[in-house]
Parts: sequence; C-alpha cells; structure tokens
Amino acid sequence: MFLRLSRAQPLLLVFEDLHWIDAETQTLLDELVESLPTARIVLLVTYRPEYVHRWGNKSSYTQIRIDSLLATSVDELLTTMLGSDPSLTSVKKLLSTRTEGNPLFLEESVRDLVEHGALIGVQGERQLAHAIETVRVPVTIQAVLAARIDRLPSMAKQILQTAAVIGRDVPHTLLQVIADVPPADLQSALAYLRGAELLYEASVFPELEYTFKHALTHDVAYDSLLLDRRRALHGQIVAAIERLYADRLVEHVEQLAYHAFRGERWEEATMYSQWAGQEAIARAAYRAAVGHFEQALEALRHLPESRASREAAADSGVRLYEALQTLGEIPRGRECLREAQASAETLGDAPRLGRILADISNAFYCLAEHELALEAGMRALAIGEAAQNQSVMALARHHLAHAFRSRGDYRRAVDAATGTVGFLRGEGADFPDRYIVAARAELAVSLAELGRFQEAIANVEEARRVAEAIDHPWQVAFAATQGGTALLLHGSVSEAIASLEHSLELCKIFDLRGMSIGTAARLGEAYTLAGRAGEALPLVGESIVRASEFGRIGESSLRFAALGAAELATNELDKAAEHAKHALDFAVQHGERGYEAWALRLCGEISACTHSIDDGAAEEQYRRALASAKELEMRPLQAHCHLGLGKLYHCANRLDEARAELATAVAMLREMGMSLWLPEAEQRLAQVVASFASA
Repeated sequence: MFLRLSRAQPLLLVFEDLHWIDAETQTLLDELVESLPTARIVLLVTYRPEYVHRWGNKSSYTQIRIDSLLATSVDELLTTMLGSDPSLTSVKKLLSTRTEGNPLFLEESVRDLVEHGALIGVQGERQLAHAIETVRVPVTIQAVLAARIDRLPSMAKQILQTAAVIGRDVPHTLLQVIADVPPADLQSALAYLRGAELLYEASVFPELEYTFKHALTHDVAYDSLLLDRRRALHGQIVAAIERLYADRLVEHVEQLAYHAFRGERWEEATMYSQWAGQEAIARAAYRAAVGHFEQALEALRHLPESRASREAAADSGVRLYEALQTLGEIPRGRECLREAQASAETLGDAPRLGRILADISNAFYCLAEHELALEAGMRALAIGEAAQNQSVMALARHHLAHAFRSRGDYRRAVDAATGTVGFLRGEGADFPDRYIVAARAELAVSLAELGRFQEAIANVEEARRVAEAIDHPWQVAFAATQGGTALLLHGSVSEAIASLEHSLELCKIFDLRGMSIGTAARLGEAYTLAGRAGEALPLVGESIVRASEFGRIGESSLRFAALGAAELATNELDKAAEHAKHALDFAVQHGERGYEAWALRLCGEISACTHSIDDGAAEEQYRRALASAKELEMRPLQAHCHLGLGKLYHCANRLDEARAELATAVAMLREMGMSLWLPEAEQRLAQVVASFASA
C-alpha cells in the first residue's frame, strides 16, 4: 500500500476522534502526514487531550485548541437552545459559570434540566419552571451524563449499558443476542436512546450498527455497571461471537481477545490474544501485535502453572520479540526472550529452546554484542544438531550468518547462510517462504563483500521474486534493503537507490522502524555516491539519532561512516574526520573487523584531503585497511584501497608505486564488474603511464 498524493488537485481530508485510533490507521496517518509538504492537501484531525502524536515539530502542523467558548458565544448557544424568555437570565448565568463554556457540558446540562422538569417548552422557547434556588447543575460533565443514564427507563438503561460493554461500535445482531430481550422491547429501547441522542445509527450495511454519540457517553455508561456484571457480559459476548460468526472467527479475533480478557476467561484470552497477535504480524501491524502478545502473557499469569501454560508463555515471548524487533525496540525484546528462554528450559524442550536461542543471537547482533550473538547462535546450532532438528539448525545458521558478517567473517557468514538456503530448498522443508527471503537476502550481502557479485545478484533477484509473491511488507522491504546494499557495494548506484528508496517507503508506511535505521544509512551512502550528499546528510543523521533512541546500536560504525562520507563530499572535513574516527572506534570496540576496514579506508580518504602527502597518515590508513581487507577476503574494499593508494602516490609523484597500485585496481574492478570506479582508475593509470613515456 502506498500513498500517492497529487500536487495539482487540492484536497481536504478529515480524521475524527483520534483518541480511538487503532495502530494500523495510526501508521497510515503518520505516512500521510509525511507526504503533506509535497501535496496540495489540508489534513484536519480532531482528538482529545490524552492522544499523543509525533508531529509537533513539523512546519506544516498547526494545533488549534478548542478551548471553552467565549462569553458571547456561550450566550449565543444558550439563546439558541433556550430562547430569550426573561425568566432564563439567572439560569443562563448559572449554566455559563458552572460549565465554564464547555459546549458539550452546556448541551448535556440543558438536557438534564429539561428531563428534570426545571425547564419547560420546546427548544428555543424554554421557560424556567422552578425558582432558580431549586435548580441544581452537576459539577462535571461525567456527573451530568451519569444522572441522565440513571434516569433512563429501565429497559433503555440496560440496553445502553450492554451496548457500552460491546464497545464504541455496536452491531445490532450481537446486541440482540446479549441483551436477551424480546425484539420489540429492544427496538423500543433503541428508538428511545436515539431520540435522547445517546446512540446513533452508524451504518446499515453489511449489518445494522450503532455508535455512541461521544466517548464520554460510552465511558460513563460502561463505568455505571458493577464490575461483576461487566465481567459477565464480556464473557457472554465471547460466546455470542463464537456462535454468530463461527465460520469467520478470524474477522472477529481482536474482539474475542478483548472481551475474553475483560471477562477474565483466561484460557480463551490467551488463545485469542495469541491468534490476534499472529494476524497482526501477518498484516504488518506490529504495534497492534505487541499489545496482543502482552495481553496473552498477562492472561497466562492468571492460569495455574502447567506445561501448556509454559509453552504458551515461551511462544508468546518469541512472537512479542518479533514485533518489538521490527519496531526497533531491541532491549525490551531481549528481556522477552530471556523470559521465554527460562520457560523453555523449565520445560526441558530442546527444539523450542534452540529456536529461542537463535532469536537471542539476533537480539545480541542488533545490540552489537557479537560475542554473545555467536555464543547463543552456536548453542542453538548444537541443540539442533543433537536433536537432528533441521528447522532449528536452519534458523541458528541464519542468525549466525548475521553475527559472522558483523565480525567481518564473510566466508563463514556465506557458509552459514548457504546452509540455511540449502535446507529451505530441500525436500520436506516446512519453513514458510519468508525464511527463504531472509536467508537469500542475507547471503547476498556477504557474497557482495567478498566480490562474488554474480552470485550476490542472483540471490537478490530470488529473494525479491519470493518476497513479491508473498506480498508482505517486511519481506519486500528486507529484500530491497539487502539487495540495495549488495548493489551499492557493486557500484550499481541508480539501481541501489531505487531499491533502498522502495524499502524506506515501506518502512515508513508500515512502521518498520528497526529496518528503517539501516536502510536510511545505506541510502545515504548511495546518495553520496550519486553526487547527492546534501540529501544524504539529514537522512543518515536521523538514522543515528533514532538508533540511539531505540538502543539499536548494532552497525553504528556503518552509520557514522556513511555520515562521514557525506560530510567529506560536502567538504565538511573536520566533521568528516570526527565521524570517521567515531566509526573506527566503535568498530574496534565491538570487534566489527569488516566495518573497521571500511572505516580505515574512509579515514585514508579524509587524510588525503586534510594532511600533507608527505606525513604518511593517509598511506598508513589505506595500508591498514588493505591488510584487513586481504585477511578478510574483502575484494571490493581491496580494489578501493589500491585505487586510493594509486591516486595518493600519483599526487606524490611516486610513479612506480602509483602504476602498480592503479594497475591492480583496474584489474580487480574489471574482474568484479565494478564499472562505477573503473573510468577513474583507468584514467589515472593512463596519466601515470604517459608520465613515464614523457620522462
């Protein structure tokens, strides 16, 4: 799903009552807000004070507080509702003072006085029926609504309270079952409530549905029920939904989870909350999934300890981690996995423990704790091998591939990822296609670091093909990010930009915050290579800030290096040197040897611009980067280092050394098809050769 807003056609969009918004609509709204600066559109939203958003710093955002009415407006409203009879002067003053100009409070207070008989006549022609001293106006709007509800006829009050337990939106069919009154009595009560403007008819298709006039009306009606009665009604609603919609429960699973939990039907609450969470993940609604799995875990705490409850706790913790990881909340997710691990160890369930340890490896990778990531991954692999459980072995290898790549051990990363791909393609493999996407996309990046671009691109294309067939946002975005990274290393800049932009757009739409951090940094690198460093700077800078906010510090060296490269391209040399050193220090501290080598090469480029050639700083950094690149078999980086040294020696008139380095660079770039940098290398080599000829 993509939002494409026209720049030509002006448009007004209205979103009301955001305090009731669900997670998926919130994600859509956030993306719409991001699109506003490029479209002729006015977006009007309304919400109560408790609603929180992230738009406050947007230049396109203006908040208009709906404060209490001015005195003149209060007079106008009261005159419209009451009229101009002289007897009303004192009651108007009382209402204005007591309600402090709140229009809803005014409206409901007038209704309350009419129902009490203190005011007589029709709207606009009211008269005071009692002495002003006997008129009582409740001190809060909640008190007014509670009094109105309390005075309803018995049947109407029962129906309103039952509707409040069902929710803000009330399907007629469900209400009829729960109310358990004759149809004629139900229709009479609903007609009364509509006339009193407590309920409205919201829709008639695909089924008749009612809604509450105001959130406060719903809240007060709900709170007016005794706790035991509310609990019983929630339980009845679960049974009714199961009966009415038995052939399509998946459409109502969120309501089932909600009512089962509030009805304290803990086994059903656990089951339906887990189901709702799985459905939310399937449609990329990760924030909603977090709520459902947290609710499942809370429900489990109310159940007696048993093997089944411990299994459910472990599985819910794993799925909760999956949602939190996607949202970028890794530290919190790791705690969920630790609890799941404890449950699995108590059970003595080796395969379940192996799968959890594989996920723990992934969490440590995201937190740049690579030794712990390897330890957890190897332990998961050992469990899988001991049990001859192929799925556990495949999952362990997949996450080990991340850990090996982060440490610069690309050969072992390729071996691990290849083993995963081999199993997933094997006969009898029961893993979903999404694992094929992740395994192939991960394999592509390590292959690219080794300069095996043909294999890398083949895996990228296969990952994309499967992801597009699945049509799941996370899979498509991950394939696009990793594919864009491989293309970037190859120097296919326009293709890399298209792929990374596509991924970042999906990340914004579906709130894939964890992935967006790395994607934005890689896109910044691509923009810099394309001569668009001005666009790269804010993009990479924001990714660094967000990574810090979420505690997702893994691969920070890549982000700081991307920022330093953009600053080098914009001639901000002091900043570039600072961020390149930051990238280098982080990589050294966390044992990220491959990223350390790339950071050293960036330091060499910066030193070549800021230091005298004779002081040897740039040469030393290039040489160190080259030595690491050779040890780690990073052939693209080797080519870059040879090119950098060749340029450095050419400028220093060290022609023999320049010719040797440039010739090596040209040969390697040609062999790997890295055509973006080849013309410069060939031109430099030609200039050096010409210098020899002229000498």
